[in-house]
Parts: sequence; C-alpha cells; structure tokens
Amino acid sequence: MEPFDKVSAYGTVYEVRYPLGYKLSSEAEQVYRRRLPFEAPFRMSSDADAVKSLLESFCSDLTGTVFPSNAIPGALFIRPSGNPLKAEDFTAFVNGDVVMQEMGMVKLHKLEVGAEMAWATMTQNAKFSYKGTPNDDPSFTVSAFLQKVGGKWKFAHLQRSSSPSDLGTWP
Repeated sequence: MEPFDKVSAYGTVYEVRYPLGYKLSSEAEQVYRRRLPFEAPFRMSSDADAVKSLLESFCSDLTGTVFPSNAIPGALFIRPSGNPLKAEDFTAFVNGDVVMQEMGMVKLHKLEVGAEMAWATMTQNAKFSYKGTPNDDPSFTVSAFLQKVGGKWKFAHLQRSSSPSDLGTWP
C-alpha cells in the first residue's frame, strides 16, 4: 500500500498519496492545502467510505436490487460464464433462475478511489440455487468499477469469477 498523510481542509479529510520513501514537507503540505478542494490530487476519505458502503450493500443484497438501483446507464454484470447481464435485467435474473439464500463479503482486497472513478477487487461468498440446483460458493472474486455521478457513486461494471478462488494467493 502506498504511504499517505491525512490533511484536513475545509472540514474534509483528504489522503495525500506520495511515492514510497517520500515524505511531504510542511511547506508542500501548505501548498496542497491552498489548492483544496478542487485542484488537489487527493482522494477524499468520505468518498472511500461511500464506495465501501455501496460495495458492502451489493455483497449482502439477496434481492438483486442494489446493483441496478445504483448503476449508470449501460452498466454490465459479467457472469462467471463470461456472459454479460445488463443492470436493468439483474433483479429479474436474481429472482428468476438464481435464488439467493446467503451472500456476503469475505474480504476487500483492493480499493482505489479517485475524484470521479473508483475500482475494487473483493472476495465474496454465496449460497444459492441456479435453476433448482443448489450451489455453495465459499469464495469467488468480484471486480467492481464505479463512477461518481451527480455527487453519488454508481456501478459502471461488475465482473464475477467462478468459484472457488484461492484466498492464499492474494497479497
């Protein structure tokens, strides 16, 4: 993980990222503070918290409504088969061929949040049936790409791996 300092300006806490081994001087920090909030190359902690919250909601949603109700137009969910599913068709899929019983986030492996875009990689688990056949997926990987639209984070793209994923291979 890259090192960072927390800088507070205008009532918001920003994370200042810099290369490994580099430390911002107090003079440089003051320059960055004067540039806040519009020109700074910072990630707002509140944005990271909002993205994490949305990801956690998606990971525990048994109804299939979190993704489509928080997606940009044209957003896709790529199934383990590689076949895409439009966000607007996701709820019908989850309440049709798929019947969810349990679902959750095992671990959030990577989260990067910029001013307008964010991406994450996480491991989920799920118990469900697909066309009547029971499935117990103890671990699978999901990659998520999000876009900030009108001040709110929205899903732009989701992709799910097949199961199981080897948690021991994650750094």
